[in-house]
Amino acid sequence: MDRYGDLAHYGYTPRLSPYVSIHQDLWWFCTLLVQIYLCLTLIDWILSLPLLTLFYPWRRTSLTTTSQPSSIYDILTSSSSHATTSTTTLTTTGFERTEVFPRHVAIIMDGNRRWATQRGLPKVLGHKAGVDALELIIKSAHEVGLEHLTVYAFSTENWKRPKDEVDSLLDLLRDYLRRRKAVANSNRDNIRINFIGDPYAMPLDIQREMDDVKEKTRSKTGTTVHIAFNYGGRFPFTTHTHHHHNNTHHHHNTHHTQHTTHNGRDEILRAIQRFGVEVAAGRADPKQKLSEKDFVAYLDTSDVPDPDLLIRTSSEKRLSNFLLWELAYSEFAFCDKLWPDFTKADLLRHLQEFQTRHRRQGA
Repeated sequence: MDRYGDLAHYGYTPRLSPYVSIHQDLWWFCTLLVQIYLCLTLIDWILSLPLLTLFYPWRRTSLTTTSQPSSIYDILTSSSSHATTSTTTLTTTGFERTEVFPRHVAIIMDGNRRWATQRGLPKVLGHKAGVDALELIIKSAHEVGLEHLTVYAFSTENWKRPKDEVDSLLDLLRDYLRRRKAVANSNRDNIRINFIGDPYAMPLDIQREMDDVKEKTRSKTGTTVHIAFNYGGRFPFTTHTHHHHNNTHHHHNTHHTQHTTHNGRDEILRAIQRFGVEVAAGRADPKQKLSEKDFVAYLDTSDVPDPDLLIRTSSEKRLSNFLLWELAYSEFAFCDKLWPDFTKADLLRHLQEFQTRHRRQGA
């Protein structure tokens, strides 16, 4: 029985001091705040678990030079990627840009599928992680003042991959184009987007989205990002089957089409065909000697300086039919990391190392 039990029996209810009441209210309010904080902390911890993050939209944090998790892919790889990047201390502010800083960097983004396979994940998650890494590298390139960045996103040979993987890649491109258009409409960055390759093999809705993004970012004055999609330098002398997608947005009815070296889908052959069209139209003289400068005008990269530096990830050391004409005198750098693990610090390290090279170009 409490201290007021007997008095309450006789109908007497004690009146507490107003100060006691205020203290009780404050105690209740502080207890509630602590409980809310603990609940939010528990929810945040649960959502950070690797298994659940596959179903939870990843957070896009501001660009940093460390390997702190910025997406579900960073969380899944934190134990391995931290070990390889912890010794890197390069930052944008500490980066020393010299007079030999490259104007144009090209990147072969290799290793998305291996990244996913190593972690027991579907290949599409590897490609999504690659898109995440691309966004970070675009921001990094813009921060250090790089004029041009060309990335190899999808080659003409990639049509030989399984249909479901090709469909996933096309859907990722659709999503990326929509997000890029939204960024351009809101003026959240100063990035200009361009595309090289043969767009006419793409579904019509993607062709329209590409045109919209190019038009909406045309006036941007920051880094120009050239996305090589359905690109090849020269067509391999084989016949293969690729999946040709219809023009619907979500339903990709697919049929197989045989392509030969005469389809004009690759850059050098396409440039020759453009010259032939000019000759047929009377705008070019076939008897006049075609100079290198004249020929370059017909390439996909006619208004872009040749890459100063090519970076390829995933330890592979080949060009894979990428910018065969333009890379004639480029410097090469090969990185053992898979593309989704490639960070801003890695880009800065390659740029710093490039500035120590002596480019003689045959002299």
